[in-house]
Amino acid sequence: TSTCAAMAPADWQRLCPCFGTAPPSPPAPPPLTWILAPTASSCVDACSTSGLACDVRALSAFAAVDMASIARSVGMQCTSLPPWSLDASAPAICTGYAACSSSNAFHACATSGFTSTCAAMAPADWQRLCPCFGTAPPSPPAPPPLTWILAPTASSCVDACSTSGLACDVRALSAFAAVDMASIARSVGMQCTSLPPWSLDASAPAICTGYAACSSSNAFHACATSGFTSTCAAM
Repeated sequence: TSTCAAMAPADWQRLCPCFGTAPPSPPAPPPLTWILAPTASSCVDACSTSGLACDVRALSAFAAVDMASIARSVGMQCTSLPPWSLDASAPAICTGYAACSSSNAFHACATSGFTSTCAAMAPADWQRLCPCFGTAPPSPPAPPPLTWILAPTASSCVDACSTSGLACDVRALSAFAAVDMASIARSVGMQCTSLPPWSLDASAPAICTGYAACSSSNAFHACATSGFTSTCAAM
């Protein structure tokens, strides 16, 4: 009768029925991203600025044959691969115009040196190529969508927006340009009949809709675009 504990004879291998859940595979290594560090900076600083960490193993495994493709991945083009030794900060690219162009080395890519380290600082006029790993912090959320609303007569944007459960965006008022007036008016179902150069204190942009006042000055549906610095609270 076979038992699980029995040992196979020499030169034999048992066939074993096993059940259960196999232990999980080790996690995949975090993705590697090459980053172009600022001039005269270290890879520790360059990677941490992006919320990542420098991979010293990737620096140790770096080979000159990979230099051109790595440079392209950061938007650079190697003009030459000189055999210079660049202490412990290779791979790096010469980008300082004054120093690099004087020796015809602008965008030269240095691939050799002593054992590269993450903490080594690139020389002046050089930018290190840094292997970084980890997960970058998420991008900031997209700003909420902007909706233009036609406020009731003699009302503020604070009140008009809050009535719809929204908030007035004072930055959009500051960025408003007269060239946008016609399209914004159409988005709320209105049509500008004219764009008079009137100053409308802090409540522009606005549309003249009161028949008595506006028609008397031939300004019915005139669109005022200029004024002092507009505010959300102006009536």
